[in-house]
Amino acid sequence: RPLEYEMMFDFDAMLSGMPKNLLNDKAFMKSSKELITNLAFLYNLDPLTMGDLVKISLNEKGLIDKELLKTNVRKYYQFNNDNRLPSLLFKSQPGRLPSLIFKSQPDHLRSPSGDNTLRGRIIKVFETLKPYDFLKSKYKGVRPTERDMKILEMLVVDLKLNPAVVNVLIDYVLKTQNNRLVKAYVETIADEWKRANIETAKEAMEYAEKAHKRLKKIKETKTSPKVKKEETTPDWFNKNLQKEEVNGEAKEEIESFLKEYVWEM
Repeated sequence: RPLEYEMMFDFDAMLSGMPKNLLNDKAFMKSSKELITNLAFLYNLDPLTMGDLVKISLNEKGLIDKELLKTNVRKYYQFNNDNRLPSLLFKSQPGRLPSLIFKSQPDHLRSPSGDNTLRGRIIKVFETLKPYDFLKSKYKGVRPTERDMKILEMLVVDLKLNPAVVNVLIDYVLKTQNNRLVKAYVETIADEWKRANIETAKEAMEYAEKAHKRLKKIKETKTSPKVKKEETTPDWFNKNLQKEEVNGEAKEEIESFLKEYVWEM
């Protein structure tokens, strides 16, 4: 997490308005401070307001209930803003740090430049686009719903997945789940990728393909040979992308995928 994130929030000011007898000495561990910093920035809350919300989000042990804090912050903001979501969820503001869903893949975790194969160009899309922009593009320019924004928030704030990994996950889920971002399915995959320490687009793509093949074999052993369900998988599952040996309809579909994101890159 960038150091400037911690520097931009005044924890001393927040604590000055909170009764010390309410707090457990372990209430402000690193993970809790990171969450408070992210929420305060995302919802544009001052330290004293954030302190009030933290107070009502403490459990009986004086520790911060993180899920309750996120809920309280979101409700507070919407109550005071005609039920709208914060503008930082939809656009970055000049002169301020971009929110987490408006960051693209860090340079040191991107693939080396110069790979102009179809697969290399797809990886570049995942690495270049910010998760919000990528999801919006998948929806043909339509702004993601509040439900979708909460899913993005979970991926980048709670699980701290890198932007390119989030993009691969979104593409995989939408392609295999009939263009639906199914929250429970997203969480299952995200948790598994986090445990596997997936950090790059290439790693996420390879892991997704291997896991999909394992799941397919399991399903085939439980399904009657007479029942064949046609499955939809991402274009980047095609191994021939690296060698540019893709022709016909498949190549046209991939080129269409790439052109869809040129305006963002």
